[in-house]
Amino acid sequence: MGRTLSKNKELVRIVPLGGVEEIGINCTVYETKDDLILVDLGLGFSEFDYYGIDYVVPDLSYVIRKVDKLRGIIFTHGHLDHIGGLQYFLEKLNFPKVYGSEFTLELIKVKLEDEHLLGPMLEKFTVVDENSSLVLGDFKVEFFRVNHSIPQSLGLYIRTDSTSIVHTGDFKFDNSPVNEPVGDYAKLAKIGEEGVDILLSDSTNSLKKGHPISESDVARGIEDVVERARGRVIIATFAGLVGRLYQIFETARKYHRKVAVAGYSMYQTLGIAQKIGYIKIQSDMIISIQDVKKYSPSKILVLTTGAQGEPEAGLSKMAFSDYKGFSISKNDTVIISAKTIAGNDRSVQLMIDKLMSLGAIVKQSEDLDLYTSGHGYQEDQKIMINLVKPKYFMPIHGYQYFLRAHGETAKSVGIPEGKIIIAKKGSVVEGNRYKGFRISKVFNCEPLMVSGSGVGDVLAPVLKEREQLASYGVVVVDLVINKERELLKDPFVFSKGFVFVKNNTSIIDTAQQIVQKTFIEKAKTIKDINELREVISQELAKYLYQETEREPVIITIINFI
Repeated sequence: MGRTLSKNKELVRIVPLGGVEEIGINCTVYETKDDLILVDLGLGFSEFDYYGIDYVVPDLSYVIRKVDKLRGIIFTHGHLDHIGGLQYFLEKLNFPKVYGSEFTLELIKVKLEDEHLLGPMLEKFTVVDENSSLVLGDFKVEFFRVNHSIPQSLGLYIRTDSTSIVHTGDFKFDNSPVNEPVGDYAKLAKIGEEGVDILLSDSTNSLKKGHPISESDVARGIEDVVERARGRVIIATFAGLVGRLYQIFETARKYHRKVAVAGYSMYQTLGIAQKIGYIKIQSDMIISIQDVKKYSPSKILVLTTGAQGEPEAGLSKMAFSDYKGFSISKNDTVIISAKTIAGNDRSVQLMIDKLMSLGAIVKQSEDLDLYTSGHGYQEDQKIMINLVKPKYFMPIHGYQYFLRAHGETAKSVGIPEGKIIIAKKGSVVEGNRYKGFRISKVFNCEPLMVSGSGVGDVLAPVLKEREQLASYGVVVVDLVINKERELLKDPFVFSKGFVFVKNNTSIIDTAQQIVQKTFIEKAKTIKDINELREVISQELAKYLYQETEREPVIITIINFI
């Protein structure tokens, strides 16, 4: 009896570890005294152009300290900003149980298999859908169907004895979606009638008024361009926009075009979509990129990655050289069915200029309805709030500016300002239906940088050194001395990425003289060899900056013989 009573009053903690000050690295902790679940574990891209940083992932120190309480990770859908971080934490999370839709889990399995990590996880996957329910310690979790740009996306209805929570995941309300049912209005309304204490809702497009256009509008836009095209059609999009891939294959089938696929991630996603029956492709419909030349141009459609102008992706290679023997030619029609991500504008524009200089006809989403967002605009956000009718509201998935804009939208439909919680990474949001919710504390929770196979081992000093190397190069000083600290030969100074030595012999000669002079003056008085190296490097740095206004990395090596 006492335990039940205490559970009825127990505080629940909601801790965003990512996705509330950025786009990406979505990861949210739900916690009671005895149990903890994670919703999503995504990756993102650094907000800054750091050298050698592939991705960023959430700092899971908070969860790792409490890993014995972790009852599982639930994934709302299969985009990398929600699933891409899992592979980096499997061992530290004791190879946790994982829950998600069939399509989501198949995507995760492919990623883990690529990293040779699938074996220990094979028995840890549980497929869920909108009719499933889970009991994970204190947490009872049900699901509802949402529309997004990837199949089988789910929202969560999370309950404990003291609290009821709705976590939307990424969503929009599309009343005429392609190849999937509409979002579950009725279930959301029913959940709202039962009483929701706090709603966590997608804020990605909270600055945009109205609704995004429907996927069916995009399908018609793509079909119209393909119908009018006289030659080959090349369509570039994101591999993760699986609904778009379905539309493209349906259009190719209608206009009797063979499809050649370019890009490893595109092949992966199509394979999974076929496996679960989302896309049905006739065996003779797909051809290799090398076989394109065997067919009339009017019978060819090429589906490729590279909509962001990435130099190593398919479309850029087709434009600037060739992709496995395929290149752009006059009368090709190129459709870019993707929004240009901020920061990629120049690379996309250069690619488009090149495509057009080759005689291609380029169609973008700015010209026609060739792209739509998978995230709802303000009117979608209002519908969600009105259906769920939460007592408290916590916007997630976006920059702080986006969250605050979403908060203003919530106020416009009746949520009091005092019940809108704008959290940051590491905010501990605590409460229940009796006490309400508030931020009780905030701890440091900066994302970890992924560089190659290393996670979190590249810190500020390393990043500064990389930037210095990239900007000014490196100068290496080599000294050979005996035990009496006497030079056995003249110092040797050479550089990489600093100056072209043949045109700057005087700088290198003077650098050698400064190194020699400094060593002779300091070698007897400075006993610590590391300190001596540092003094020589500092004196050389002063001279090089005075002559060039550059600050190369200086490495001083002292060899004893």
